[in-house]
Amino acid sequence: MALRRLCGFSDGELMRSDCKPCSRLMRQTAGIFSVGGAFGFWILCRLHYGPRITNPRSLRWAACGAIAWSSTSALLVRLFSPECEPQNIAAYDKNRGKAELFAIPLRKEAVLQGRETMREALNVLRLIRTLGL
Repeated sequence: MALRRLCGFSDGELMRSDCKPCSRLMRQTAGIFSVGGAFGFWILCRLHYGPRITNPRSLRWAACGAIAWSSTSALLVRLFSPECEPQNIAAYDKNRGKAELFAIPLRKEAVLQGRETMREALNVLRLIRTLGL
């Protein structure tokens, strides 16, 4: 789902093994932005309604802001973060099932080129063996 490869920002290399996996990065980003979105929409509600504000209305606006900002930020992380490229999700996200691993297009040449440490090269070889390429 990452747009980095389509936009030409990625060459398909595997990330370092000590980086955060995509699922954790999305969860943390969504959590941070939900607080900011709730606070921002609560302020907008106070500005919009003025003295006619009620607590249910204020909480409704805050909830909408939290949902909107958290989902938007998680989607942007998923689309543009290098950790969320298909080869990195397949290699490092623990919650991915084996059925999803087979659906990811992976080129050996793109993964193996570049300066990688021995640990990353071994991870790539394990992934290629798992996928049967």
